[in-house]
Amino acid sequence: MNDPIVEEVRRIREQIAKECDYDMHKLFELQKRVYDEWKGKKVTTPFHPEWRAPKAAAVAEGRASYGKSKDKS
Repeated sequence: MNDPIVEEVRRIREQIAKECDYDMHKLFELQKRVYDEWKGKKVTTPFHPEWRAPKAAAVAEGRASYGKSKDKS
């Protein structure tokens, strides 16, 4: 069974390894540069609309009323 996501991850890993000449030290340097560039940045909204939760999935806590348990143990 082929999983397209797994195949994509493997393809990207191979591409990065090739760019670093299959050298772990170069890979770690690349990782350090990426972390330094993105340090402190946070993703607060998904990049792609398909990754967003549907509006119907919003939590109804503010509108919901829950029954109280008569058992106070």
